[in-house]
Amino acid sequence: MMYRKKDIVKIAVGSPDHTTLVAALTQAEYVNDIANAGPFTVFAPTNAAFDKLPAGTVESLMKPENKDKLREILEYHVSVGGYKQDYLTDGQTINQANLKNITINIKDGKMMVNGTVNVVATVPASNGIVYVIDQVLLPPAEK
Repeated sequence: MMYRKKDIVKIAVGSPDHTTLVAALTQAEYVNDIANAGPFTVFAPTNAAFDKLPAGTVESLMKPENKDKLREILEYHVSVGGYKQDYLTDGQTINQANLKNITINIKDGKMMVNGTVNVVATVPASNGIVYVIDQVLLPPAEK
């Protein structure tokens, strides 16, 4: 019997720590997109990460009229390509699906994003990699 890795969506759906992320992906109509072949690298904030946002932020983003804003934030968590930690370097930038860059920080073997967001787990998927993170990545403001 061959063990097959789950795709990114099945990993998120199967995780009790990612119900907010799954609800957001559903609201943004992105579930099918990241179930595709990929490869994708997804930085997946936990429910606790969403809870760190100012009160009412998640509820506001989930409103139909804020779908574009929600999509922009979710796209800042997805890279096209499978970025394994072994191949990432400290200070490396990765272009995200919303065309904004994130910066990878690696110190003492620990990986962070944008200097403050901790990668707390890595889950290989059939269509990429999921990095579980402890904060929501917010795209830089337009200049």
